[in-house]
Amino acid sequence: MTLKNPNVSSSIKYRPDVDGLRAIAVLAVILYHANLIVFSGGYIGVDIFFVISGYLITSITVNELNKDKFTFINFYIRRVKRLFPALFTLIIATFIFGYFYLLPDNYKTLGFSSMFTVFYLSNIYFMRLKGGYFAPDVDSLPLIHTWSLGVEEQYYLFYPAFLVIITKWLKKRYVLWVSIALVASFILNIYLVKVDPEADFYLFFTRIWEFAFGGLVALGAFPRLNSNIFGKILAWIGLIFILTAVFLYKKTTPFPGYAALLPAIGALLIIYANTYSENCLKRLLSTKSFVFVGLLSYSLYLWHWPILSAYRYFAPVLPQNIDDLLLIAALILTFVLSYLSYRFIETPIRLKDFKANPKKLFIPIFAVMILIASFGYYLEYHDGLPGRYPKELQKIISAPTDKNLEDSKYMDLKPNEVAWDKYPTLGDQNAPHYTFVVMGDSHADALSPGISLLAKQLGIKGKLLAASGNPPLFGVNWGSDDTLSQVKAKYLELIKAHPHIKEVFLVARWGIYANGYGYIYKDGQFVDNTEESLALWDKHSKTHDNISNNPKVLERGLIRTLKVFHEMNIKVYIVSDVPEIGWNVPETLSKLYILRGIHTRKIAAPTYSDYLKRQKPVFEAFKEAEKYYKFTLINPAKHMCIDDKPCIVLDKEGYPLYLDTNHLTNHGAYYVVKHDPGFEEALKTQ
Repeated sequence: MTLKNPNVSSSIKYRPDVDGLRAIAVLAVILYHANLIVFSGGYIGVDIFFVISGYLITSITVNELNKDKFTFINFYIRRVKRLFPALFTLIIATFIFGYFYLLPDNYKTLGFSSMFTVFYLSNIYFMRLKGGYFAPDVDSLPLIHTWSLGVEEQYYLFYPAFLVIITKWLKKRYVLWVSIALVASFILNIYLVKVDPEADFYLFFTRIWEFAFGGLVALGAFPRLNSNIFGKILAWIGLIFILTAVFLYKKTTPFPGYAALLPAIGALLIIYANTYSENCLKRLLSTKSFVFVGLLSYSLYLWHWPILSAYRYFAPVLPQNIDDLLLIAALILTFVLSYLSYRFIETPIRLKDFKANPKKLFIPIFAVMILIASFGYYLEYHDGLPGRYPKELQKIISAPTDKNLEDSKYMDLKPNEVAWDKYPTLGDQNAPHYTFVVMGDSHADALSPGISLLAKQLGIKGKLLAASGNPPLFGVNWGSDDTLSQVKAKYLELIKAHPHIKEVFLVARWGIYANGYGYIYKDGQFVDNTEESLALWDKHSKTHDNISNNPKVLERGLIRTLKVFHEMNIKVYIVSDVPEIGWNVPETLSKLYILRGIHTRKIAAPTYSDYLKRQKPVFEAFKEAEKYYKFTLINPAKHMCIDDKPCIVLDKEGYPLYLDTNHLTNHGAYYVVKHDPGFEEALKTQ
């Protein structure tokens, strides 16, 4: 069946090679999102789209302006027909899928992001993401790819008016003013890529120069080519530029910045060369296969990411041996749904003529926009509808909020902000004196509710002094400066100011400090997570980035810290870490529950043997430090991993003990302190 081409405007000649270029752009994006390593820079396909859009919109609009046929109403009729119905269909489809398969937090985020997406503002919404477009958790965001649609629609909102102003009041000096806009936008892009890379990636203003590249070709800003040979050379240089970016760029490439020049110039050269010359690349791009994919490109772009996102969302719990089959099925489904979308949604609506009565288009479109935004708000307001799932699953789903929700107020204080009253009091608030301190990192914060409950039962009180990622060892740092040591020096001043303190509990994620890496369950094995790493250093370290020195730095820090508290006559209890599970407990268990009845991957918690292997350098450092100063070791893992069976991750009532891969929930903290007698023995000695 031959596809009709509703891209064709009566005001310009149709160019099949441009649709072929669209095919290259969308395939690059799809293969990048499919996580095929060789296409590591495939995200530049979006930049090709921007150049194409600039070329086509400028061609159509200036042509109509010169013939005095341009009207804003007709322009936006074309844009709305082209973009809105297919996007709205996609959003509704994700709502339906999400109702049955997305966890409440993810469904809530989908709802909130849809409110921005439906008004083509999703680039503004996603700009706030930490790590931006390349963040590791974007798999749970089915609409993140719509950021580029927001950029394009904002371009469509302002650019026609810009051209009208040039036509009526600036003597039709299109090339001059489009060039000025290009230079200003590119300068802003170069500035922001260093100071605010997320804003540079997502903002419309920093992308204008790419649209302007295409616009300048449409305006005839470059000399006419009179040589097919020269045209052929330029076209192939353009393709080489694009493919170089596709194959060599990485997620870590500062982008857009200067790097975006390569694909943008590549697209410009291909369009420019093919405008004036006949060459084999033009003929290749004009073949039925390339044009077919190009005509589907909008629907392909819309559908590919939600489908691949759903695949990756559940991939960690699906059998590993069918990963490739699932990916292939996802890609096939992408093309099937894209064709159906193009054939039955895009094309029929775009071939209808609403010029005589635009209200027949705009009123229904606006009504659907409001309905989608309203449902999105409903999902946001109702926390992603957790009531969709049975109570046993709701217990698991709620784990990430089963924590101290006020921790953001004190876990990242700077040295000059550290003050006693800013940290939580543990135990009996009415006790006369503070008699103990829990000092450590986020694991200390996670364990503190359990210690607080026990202390309250014993009628005593203490203080939590904790900071994210800060090992409770004096003089030990990681990173570029000694801020961590400065914070702990302030802790010491606070402890000295409270002379009734006789005990200190040192609690930390010791494994990551000793090994230098996080911990992950991968392919049936517990291994180092090299994406989560840190190198410890102290005043004796020659470098600040050598992970192999971590055990020695840890050991020196322990001895140094024990010495300080020994001289203050404060008894030290070191709490060895709880088992790191290596996979996100509530998320994984929830997805396994949702897919019950489907063959899923066997996922195990570590055993005590696994725990000891991970903690080996930790216990060796403890043993060495004990040669210098005495302390009492409390090991909760012994009570969580029995008889070398998998360590428990749920309590008897079905509540998760972990809120992620390694942090305890409040239920977990209560469980640990209740089942390990070492905590009560320590607090009762006061």
